[in-house]
Amino acid sequence: MTNPYLAYALLLEAGLEGIAGEWEPPEPVNRNLYEAPESELKEIPQLPATYRDAIRLAEESRLVRKVLPEGMLAAYRSQARE
Repeated sequence: MTNPYLAYALLLEAGLEGIAGEWEPPEPVNRNLYEAPESELKEIPQLPATYRDAIRLAEESRLVRKVLPEGMLAAYRSQARE
């Protein structure tokens, strides 16, 4: 379902914004998350659990809206409703 060209475009834009904004990356997670207690997992950012959640977050993202045209977001939105 992922278009690699769109994924690369978004990754490149995120990297360029990070460089231009001199963002500091978060600390790495150097432990086995499969064995981590639930309380620790709540502190670690999670990927969206569903396609609908991913589309909702994409629509709320300034970076995604900057890179992808509205028509493309609308197409993904309509797929999420099916």
